[in-house]
This record gives sequence, structure tokens and C-alpha cells, in this order.
Amino acid sequence: MAKKSSTVYIEENFWDMISKFQAERDLSSRNDAIQVILSEWNILKQIDFNNIQVNVTLGDVSQVAKQVKNTEQIEEDEDQRIVRESLLKMEEEMPD
Repeated sequence: MAKKSSTVYIEENFWDMISKFQAERDLSSRNDAIQVILSEWNILKQIDFNNIQVNVTLGDVSQVAKQVKNTEQIEEDEDQRIVRESLLKMEEEMPD
């Protein structure tokens, strides 16, 4: 992949964040730090933390298992429970 040259103007606090990231990971340049930050961001934006567990290996994000049922399914199950309990209660209250 070819590299492109560009001039970027960002706030000083972002340069501080990039420099700190670069130092923590022993990266040779701010450009490398920015590339790693953007690569990590790209991986993170693909993850639905509410519904899946993920296995991240060398930038590959794959779905392992759903953690939470679909909200509609949960609501449907709750509605079915209420109907079932109401019918049972009606049956118990019926005169013989």
C-alpha cells in the first residue's frame, strides 16, 4: 500500500495523546502511532459489544457467540408468560 503525504492541523491535546501512544508502544514515529490508532479504531467500530463476544486475532474480528437475545424475542417471551399466567388464573377461578 502506497503512503501519501499530508499536512494535518489538530489541537495540541491530540498531539499529546498521539505522542503518549507512540511512547507507550515504542513506535518509531507519530505517523506509525496514528496508523495503529486508526487500525485499532477500525477494529473496535466493527464490534457490537451489546450482542456478541469477539475473538480479535491480527486485526480479524469474528463473532463467537451471542450474549443477549434479541430484544423483540425477550418481549415476546414476556408477553407469552403473561398470557399463560392469565389463562391459568382464569381456569383456577372458574366455578366447578
